[in-house]
Amino acid sequence: LYIDEIYYRYLPSLSASFSYGGAKESAFAEGGPRWTLTFGAQWLLWDGGYREGEIKLRKAQKEAAQIQVEQIAKKIESDLDNAHADYLSSLNQVESGLTQVELAEEALRQARIAYKYGAATQLDLINAEDQVKVAKIALVQDQLAVELAVREIRHLAGN
Repeated sequence: LYIDEIYYRYLPSLSASFSYGGAKESAFAEGGPRWTLTFGAQWLLWDGGYREGEIKLRKAQKEAAQIQVEQIAKKIESDLDNAHADYLSSLNQVESGLTQVELAEEALRQARIAYKYGAATQLDLINAEDQVKVAKIALVQDQLAVELAVREIRHLAGN
């Protein structure tokens, strides 16, 4: 944040000028050329604390920028951790969904056998078929959640 430039303001500023000129000769003045060399120095010893205040302000801005960078890095890390946890959770949900589909299909198979022998009604058979469909739909939703979690991880990773 260019703090050094403020320290340079403590140094004096020097200037030099050179001029050459001549005038017409008259009775009252010589007409020869005149050389003029002027040196100047200006040194601001006290400015009411402006330079010190500006140094403190720039140091504070630098620290604020560093803190902001750290916050962004921690947020990215946290987002990646959350996305990974979502991915693992959705994988577990898919495994559970597969088990639910298998159980619903087994229940449908048993309902068909029971219906065949008159131990179950047609409504029981329809309910078992509906349970298989619901379990399959839930499984597809869980698989979609896995794909979304993978996509989120890729997005956060910059791919």
